[in-house]
Amino acid sequence: MIGHRMVATALAIAALAAGGRLVADEPKPAEPPAKGHDRLEAMTARLGLDDQQKGQVRAIHTDFDKKTADLEHQVWTLHHEEHQAMSKVLTDDQRAKLPGLLKAARDKELDEIATKLGLSDEQKKKLEAVREDHEKKFHELAAKGEEGRAPFHELRRVFHEAIGKELTDDQRAKLPGILREEYTEWRNPEKRREHLKAVGDELGLNDDQRAQLKKIHEEFDQKTKEPLAQLKQAREDEHAAVNKVLTDDQRQKLEQWRKDRESGVNKPADAEKKPADK
Repeated sequence: MIGHRMVATALAIAALAAGGRLVADEPKPAEPPAKGHDRLEAMTARLGLDDQQKGQVRAIHTDFDKKTADLEHQVWTLHHEEHQAMSKVLTDDQRAKLPGLLKAARDKELDEIATKLGLSDEQKKKLEAVREDHEKKFHELAAKGEEGRAPFHELRRVFHEAIGKELTDDQRAKLPGILREEYTEWRNPEKRREHLKAVGDELGLNDDQRAQLKKIHEEFDQKTKEPLAQLKQAREDEHAAVNKVLTDDQRQKLEQWRKDRESGVNKPADAEKKPADK
């Protein structure tokens, strides 16, 4: 499905990037972090990091952020090229129908994520506005190729911050796992065939168009396979690098924190210190 595939690609990037990051990008010196958004401090509170460890973890995330930013730009560029190639297969009437189908796919996907996160209607509206605004900009930069690499990195940082500011701490903790679930579902061949057939029926694609779109999908699947795998590996390498900075006790706490994030649990740092209310 053209629309769902566009959203799923964005989700894939977000999931792989956010899923491995327990520390947010360092804010610019002139912009102090917003209250509740400095995840390095949250990590310090949970694990008891000393100043030296904080500096080491910050450096690790800065290094890996640069690596993943380039990979994300590569995937977005391929994603844009695929969208352009697919659009050429459609007739003028079909292209005219496409925006409505894209919006329906985005609305459905956002509704599913909103339900899992427990978003309010106001949050949904704000996140949809952020997504619409930034997706257009991402595509514009992707069309510029290498020229758009540097501004893409900055837009990526702004996008992550804009999303994070609209979520509660608990929702931010749940988001990576939910995004990975969405991405895994989309990568399921059977699910993808269902999506593709559904949109093909809605657009009234003929057999030749379906064959052409399938070929384009398969071609770009191969092109994005390697950078997406590298993104996943970078996340794992980042985890390993952070683990080396920690003590055995801190590593155990971090592993539990990661498991809690996967399951949507987000206990306060001092939760274990306080007895539960009777």
